[in-house]
Amino acid sequence: MAGKKTIIPSIVFVMTVCFLISSMAFAEGSQQNDNEYAPGFYYTVQKGDTLWGLSKKFYGSEWEWPAMWGQNEQLTNPHELRPGQKIRLHQRTEAIVGPEGDEAEGLEPESSRPEGPPVVATAGDIGSASLTKPVYFLYPGIAFIDFIKKLPPPTGMIKKVLNDPLAAGTIIKAVGSKKTMISQNDTIYIKSITGDYVIGELFSVYKPLIKIKDPDTDEYVGYQYRIIATAEVTSVEPQYVMAKITKALDTISSECLVMPQEKRSKEIPIVPSPEGLSGKVLLAQDHIKMSSDYTIVFLNKGKKDGVKIGQRYEVYHQDSYERNKQKINLAESVYGKLLVLVTENTTSTAIVTKSTEPIRKGALFRSVL
Repeated sequence: MAGKKTIIPSIVFVMTVCFLISSMAFAEGSQQNDNEYAPGFYYTVQKGDTLWGLSKKFYGSEWEWPAMWGQNEQLTNPHELRPGQKIRLHQRTEAIVGPEGDEAEGLEPESSRPEGPPVVATAGDIGSASLTKPVYFLYPGIAFIDFIKKLPPPTGMIKKVLNDPLAAGTIIKAVGSKKTMISQNDTIYIKSITGDYVIGELFSVYKPLIKIKDPDTDEYVGYQYRIIATAEVTSVEPQYVMAKITKALDTISSECLVMPQEKRSKEIPIVPSPEGLSGKVLLAQDHIKMSSDYTIVFLNKGKKDGVKIGQRYEVYHQDSYERNKQKINLAESVYGKLLVLVTENTTSTAIVTKSTEPIRKGALFRSVL
């Protein structure tokens, strides 16, 4: 009997230890899942929030909570939400209600696509001033989004550097290597142009791609800049700078340039678009003829026009017919949704979040009505 008394506590102790270890591992895995988000709309949990209450707030019914739980694997217990957790909003509702009760039009009905990020809402101000923690769009690859900037068109390598105020230096070669193409984890030499380098500072490796013209007027709009890598400065010498390629999306050549990395948040709060703004889609980032869901496109409107990051626009047709030599406009039809990711002075970069037909170069867009 004495032996059994010592064995039972030992078994209990072992089981307890195993349970604690597995719980720690599970919690660690949950934390990892909590930090790995696909592009889409998310809400930050506030103190006192419950999945039941959020279901009512965002979808108009408490009984949507099982769907919310099913699309958020990091929520191990649907009855216990932690302030600061990110909850992905699935594509179900027609209205979103803010914490103070203000309504804003919400996410589109769920499409037949089995997987993929939630699509952007139609009209409405999700980023209402009453939202203490607004719904936001998450785009993890924001650091590598192309942009168009209106600069004097370069005509050669030397003039390209001199005419480009963004360029802080040019890549010379990889350290200790004769290879002409540089890749991730390589250390590179940089010929400085500005002289402003600090150890640990991050730079974007880029190359101006092509001169962009207006699809209708053929007027010069700007130059497309493609960010292909991130480099961290490791050494600053009188004649050169050394940096390590920490991430690369493409092979890097000695003709590539570097510029200080612009701080871009991957969490993009949704804000209202200015009333009455309209413009055209210049082209797709990858120069494809027709854009569809999740394609990156460039717009011919920018900061000076009131365009801001997080604004939503709709792509539409303006059909017309001629009667007695007079053009008569028909009803407009919306077939695409855009969300602005990056803004420049006269242009901006957006993601196509929803399209019912291909979006072509020159397509019309306007503020969400």
